[in-house]
Amino acid sequence: MRTQRQGRLQVVCGPMFAGKSEELLRRVRRARLAGLAVEVVNHSLDERHGVGRVASHAGLSVPSHSVPDVGSVRAVLDGRPLDLLAIDEAQFFGMDLVPAVDELVLGGPRWSSQGSA
Repeated sequence: MRTQRQGRLQVVCGPMFAGKSEELLRRVRRARLAGLAVEVVNHSLDERHGVGRVASHAGLSVPSHSVPDVGSVRAVLDGRPLDLLAIDEAQFFGMDLVPAVDELVLGGPRWSSQGSA
């Protein structure tokens, strides 16, 4: 019997201007340097740094998938193998994000758009 690896949840939180996005971008950069499969997502309502971009106040930035809801996050991933899903400004997704993240963490590195959440 093959056991599937569970994922894990890491939350970067703090007050405004505390460096949360910078820390998220640091983790994304390190994961990419390690050759891991990484996707970066932010909510389409967050247009402070332009659509499809996550940026820090320090000037670091990476392209992202700008999506309107949790279902769209699933569509971005579309069942592909994934080592890291970075979500910037997660509060914009509301409470729908909680069961979806639970499913992702419990299901391991793959998150199928056909699943239920």
